[in-house]
Amino acid sequence: MDRDPLKELQVAAARAVACYASGQEAKRVVILGVSGELLSAPVPCSCDTNSEESNPVIAGWQATDRQALYDGQPVAVGPSRLKLLRVLVEAEAALTADELTKLVFDSHTRVENTRYHIRQLKKELKTAFRLDSESMAIVGDDEGYSLVIR
Repeated sequence: MDRDPLKELQVAAARAVACYASGQEAKRVVILGVSGELLSAPVPCSCDTNSEESNPVIAGWQATDRQALYDGQPVAVGPSRLKLLRVLVEAEAALTADELTKLVFDSHTRVENTRYHIRQLKKELKTAFRLDSESMAIVGDDEGYSLVIR
């Protein structure tokens, strides 16, 4: 299984903080890009800091209709939004509210209901990943929604 370098960096940041600043947690990883730009990514609030030999971390999302895991750790998401999260995780491009309605819910669901679930999922992910008020877990509008935390 190919490992995502960003996921490995996020897990390494959580391990480093656990080793060098006991009782503290890593909240974000900041990467200096080639052009000098700063790239920032959240660190999952419950990264596994054990050695990889004894307890390997599965990088990235694993979302099913029953549970959501990020880097092998559970993410608290309401049952009615698990399928929505799974579709966003699996999407290779942004999806419109209408597309999400068709992919996630039954044929009687209105787009307004999908928008409500997207707002709720944003709140749940913001809480689960301890994002500040400016950080977004899902970006976009009716023209296309995409998951930022990868």
